[in-house]
Amino acid sequence: EEIDITKLIEEAKTITDKDISNFLHNDDSEKKDTEPKQPAALQSRKHFFILRSVLLKLASSYLFLEKRRGKPLDKVCGFHVGNGAELHDLHFGADLSRGGLSNSYGLMANYLYDTERVSRNQANFESSGFVIPVGPGVGQWLEESDI
Repeated sequence: EEIDITKLIEEAKTITDKDISNFLHNDDSEKKDTEPKQPAALQSRKHFFILRSVLLKLASSYLFLEKRRGKPLDKVCGFHVGNGAELHDLHFGADLSRGGLSNSYGLMANYLYDTERVSRNQANFESSGFVIPVGPGVGQWLEESDI
């Protein structure tokens, strides 16, 4: 079954915190046939969380780990990090245009230029064994062994 990401995000926006709590604390597989099933929108919300988690994990790993000749494989990441920024955060569903979905599945990265760290980050970028500086929004998706 193919999932329409734009529709999925729109449906997910209609779900309340109470709906999510009920969804997370109930398991439809154990309900009897006479009990009502969860609304389709809640199933969409579950798919949304799964898709979001998988894409953010993959994107974080790609941007942080994938390198060519010791520098980030992604050119945009290389540009910002080379200029002293940290890979600060990733956002799911940030660019739902046709191009955004085609190029990055709607993901968008934010880079933070902390004036107190820019010079040090630039110097580290030029050193061997360079590690991309990441913020907590990216670090949460990486394995401890990656960082």
